[in-house]
Amino acid sequence: MNSIFRMSRTAAVVVSSVLLLAGTVRADEVRVMTSGAFTAAYLEVIPEFERTSGHKVLSAFGASLGGAPDSIPSRLERGEPADVVILARPALDALVANGRVVAGSQVDLVRSAIGMAVRAGTPKPDISSVEALVRTLRQARSIAYSASASGTYLSTELFPRLGIADEVKGKSRRIESERVAAVVAGGEAEIGFQQISELLPEPGVEYVGPLPAEVQRVTVFSAGVATKANSPEAARALIAFLASPAVAPAVTKAGHEPVWGAQSGSSTGGAAAVPVYEEPHHTVVFADRSLRVLDVNIPVGATTLDHLHQHDVATVCISASDTRSRAPGADWSARRPRRVGESNVTEYAGQPGTHRVENLGDRLFRLIAVENLREGGWSEGRPVSGAAIAPAAKARAFGIYDVRLTAAATDTSHVHAAPTVTVLVSGAAEVRAGTAQAVTRLARPGEWTLVPAGAPHSLTLGGADAHLVEIEVR
Repeated sequence: MNSIFRMSRTAAVVVSSVLLLAGTVRADEVRVMTSGAFTAAYLEVIPEFERTSGHKVLSAFGASLGGAPDSIPSRLERGEPADVVILARPALDALVANGRVVAGSQVDLVRSAIGMAVRAGTPKPDISSVEALVRTLRQARSIAYSASASGTYLSTELFPRLGIADEVKGKSRRIESERVAAVVAGGEAEIGFQQISELLPEPGVEYVGPLPAEVQRVTVFSAGVATKANSPEAARALIAFLASPAVAPAVTKAGHEPVWGAQSGSSTGGAAAVPVYEEPHHTVVFADRSLRVLDVNIPVGATTLDHLHQHDVATVCISASDTRSRAPGADWSARRPRRVGESNVTEYAGQPGTHRVENLGDRLFRLIAVENLREGGWSEGRPVSGAAIAPAAKARAFGIYDVRLTAAATDTSHVHAAPTVTVLVSGAAEVRAGTAQAVTRLARPGEWTLVPAGAPHSLTLGGADAHLVEIEVR
């Protein structure tokens, strides 16, 4: 009883404060489209919002991603009315970029991890380590995963990274328009993966556990005000309520972690920073014991979460825009124009740093980032030279080389003393590496390949003039 009273009092304060600031206290209908991952917590707290605000909430449910008719992007494309949308942060930022959600209205609500479930009464496989997870995936007769954010990660990133994509392809099923747990409960799949919050409430299944930390992907679910909202003030009041401590018990019960205050725009934020590899705009595309490669995509008008860097990082800009950044408690930096092909090194090892980045420009801001996972003891490396190669930067953990290939300046074979990530900035090129001269073709900006330490390799034109950046990870 006391906890209910506290929630009611907090909710009333939050909602009334927003409505008074907006200059309205009339009761409105608020139309909400929400992703399934947030559904359990959402349904538990909406009656309290309606009671304290007087508003009536009308709800529709769908996936954050995909082309299913009931997915949120599909609903908005058809012109279905909405005041508030709640979905995975990258998908929300995409809606901001295409004008369907008001820029700056995004508010981060929860962090949601991926878990696995089996049919009730069946043995629970071991997924406590990466090795155990791989073994379970190989032994499973059938696998189900979501058509939304978690399933996209599994099928396009995790399975290939684990080296089992071809093995599991024939026995895997992508689930649209229903919960993965319902498919598992019905015996249509032996194991199923989805956001933990979507597995826990489903009858007929048993939750096994989360993915191992080394391969976990945490998705931030966020809310925004629809551009064509009929009740924008009430929409903002609802979002403020959903982002308040009043809903913490429901959020935690549903299997989420709250993200209080991690907002875009000018908000100062109050949430703990996420590791850079869990930040929604930073996608891990490769990792081993010595280095990690991330593909960073920040749409127009989007702001990352506060994220923590603990390792030296080298970046190369693939798609340029104007950006600014801010450390917790500090002012925003000056607007900074970025340049395609620009490379930078920031040293975080021994002195971790936290910041968020906002895209102020009119196009996607994209980087390929390479982290050196060593904590020290970096090698000196050896100078590399060639007709088309020029040193661009040298730091304790990296050597960076700018490569410009033309018909008049082609690259001859050269060797890096440390593993080297070769990134295509523009044009097209072929990388021939090792004694067997295996060929990797880079045809689109942002494509990259890893050349092992000590492997002779050459870079040749694959068409028009090409610009590449080589990042030697020492």
